[in-house]
Amino acid sequence: MLASPGPLWLTAAMGFQAPPPLYDLVWSVVPILLIALVVLALISIARNTAGLSSTATAVWAAVVLFVAPIGPIAWFIIGRPAARASAVKPTV
Repeated sequence: MLASPGPLWLTAAMGFQAPPPLYDLVWSVVPILLIALVVLALISIARNTAGLSSTATAVWAAVVLFVAPIGPIAWFIIGRPAARASAVKPTV
């Protein structure tokens, strides 16, 4: 529980209001989910190196690490070899 900076009458006079408990939950869960997303994307990149050149693998790893949360999402949507294979359908 958060401690108030002083007596209740003083904090009310200064305009201090404790943040709602939901803020604590959000600011705890969001970074954990972001770290998990980055780790899962890096594991996926490491497993799918057969479909990528070494340069592409390094670039994707850098994008995932330095452009979070957009980088991991981009890897899962357009970067994975399975995602690229399903996007390019041969015409018969």
